[in-house]
Amino acid sequence: MMDLCVKLLIEQNKETGYNDDLGKFWKMFQYLISSNQIHQDGDYKIVYSYEATRRFMENGVWKKEEVAWKERKTLFYMSTSRVFSLYKTQSLHEGDKPLPESTVEYYLRNSESFLFETKKESFKKIDPKYGTHESDESGKKKYTSTSALVFDFDKLNIALNETEANPDELTAEQAIKAATNEDKPF
Repeated sequence: MMDLCVKLLIEQNKETGYNDDLGKFWKMFQYLISSNQIHQDGDYKIVYSYEATRRFMENGVWKKEEVAWKERKTLFYMSTSRVFSLYKTQSLHEGDKPLPESTVEYYLRNSESFLFETKKESFKKIDPKYGTHESDESGKKKYTSTSALVFDFDKLNIALNETEANPDELTAEQAIKAATNEDKPF
């Protein structure tokens, strides 16, 4: 009985990776980018790196874990709060029935491309009306710290026009900035 349960659980997990509903979510995500409703570095970001920091709460204590790879990965960080809300709104606007947030999150977390969730990830604070990086009265750029789902971008099978530059084709300054996240306050 136990062997059968394990076999069926593994089979079900594989099926979530091919789920058409997840494909619809990513298509809607791409549409939201193309219509300037979600923004790079504000709602999602691409980082080229050999390592990443996972921040999480365990037993009431904040912890950090360094995750490293032998080869540089293209990491895709997605802040879910606005993305899920806009996905739902746009789906309803188009006459589709959106999946519940918990279902989308389940599919994302069980996809082959999912790496981990991290807390306190820094994103630019974007003015949703104009799509620009917000500044305070003194002109200092604003940032927000939120949870993010982190994916291996190469396994996502999505196309994001402005983010598809090969890191080897970046200028030296852009590559250093991308690798070190030097413009992020966290």
